[in-house]
Amino acid sequence: MLQIYQSVLAYNYTFTNKPIEPFAKLIKSKHLALIKDINLNYLPASWGLRFQLDRRYGETINRTNDNTGGSVFIPAYYDKLYTMKRTYDLGWNLSKSIKLDYNAIADARIDEPNGRIDESTQDKRDTISNNLLKGGRLTQYNQTIRGTYTIPINKLPFLDFINQSTYSYSVNYQWKQAPPAADSLGNTIQNSRQQQLNIGANLITLYNKVKFLKDINTPTTAKQSTPKSKQPTNPKGKNGKALQPEEDQEKEAREIPVLAKTFFKMLMGVKNVTGAYSLTEGTMLPGFKPKPDFLGNNADLSAPGYGFILGDQNPSYRYDAAKNGWLANDSRMNNAFAQNIQERINGTVTIDPIEDLRIVLTVERSNSNKAE
Repeated sequence: MLQIYQSVLAYNYTFTNKPIEPFAKLIKSKHLALIKDINLNYLPASWGLRFQLDRRYGETINRTNDNTGGSVFIPAYYDKLYTMKRTYDLGWNLSKSIKLDYNAIADARIDEPNGRIDESTQDKRDTISNNLLKGGRLTQYNQTIRGTYTIPINKLPFLDFINQSTYSYSVNYQWKQAPPAADSLGNTIQNSRQQQLNIGANLITLYNKVKFLKDINTPTTAKQSTPKSKQPTNPKGKNGKALQPEEDQEKEAREIPVLAKTFFKMLMGVKNVTGAYSLTEGTMLPGFKPKPDFLGNNADLSAPGYGFILGDQNPSYRYDAAKNGWLANDSRMNNAFAQNIQERINGTVTIDPIEDLRIVLTVERSNSNKAE
């Protein structure tokens, strides 16, 4: 016999709110757009909860083929697994340029008494109900917080050619339970944080700030043909050539020679530039005894502390944890405290030196280091 049950309860709510913009109506100058666009959202964008229960219960009874008259007792085998997964989500756009996301997943095991579970074993059923109401025995906790800031540097008139400038800070915290058969080894905690800066520039916008270069980049539109009409003939000069009107003479003086246009277009062949820098750091600490309560932290012991949960990479943290009595003393533990760091830089340059020719240059550099 095998029975499988699954139940899911989920709730999500999206807020509708308009950001507060205190200077939107007071400032009209485009040169003060950086101050004019200051805004604040006092309510989160969305939040959600999700609870999922999965239960598997099976009984296997083997039949004996020996002619023993029933004197040999063959016990039944039970297959039990009762788990709970809780998911928490929060999204908050603190402003139009600052976004905050929170996600946490807690995996728990609902322990069941040994033996058969049915209507005749009410005491066992009560034990399961009590374990369920307590949220089960936590086996793993995973929490991620991510903040993104879109730097409004393009609000400055002389830097409006920068079309991308974002900074993101992301931290992850994990707690894993020790094996139940060897809980004296302690649990394992680890954190990681990633910082990333992205920047991009449209250099055409920069070139066009110079009127001479803007005239070169602006394609000339073909004039529509109009029916010929009789125009008064221009008077002739001493050399016998017709004199040009003053407007035509000024236009010819302003016209850029073809060779000069080609030369400057090649100089302005670099059209777009993008770059990114990322720094990823992580710490793992085995043998950690406390269990998480709220936001991954143990409220009674204040362990591992919100500094570690928010990505602190203090190399002396292991000594502080040992001093506070948070680490197991089992001599069988052979996992070591470890820290790692990874740094990466990459960039892309798009060049259009002549028509129908595009060159894309990509540069990348990375290095990593690990210490135990």
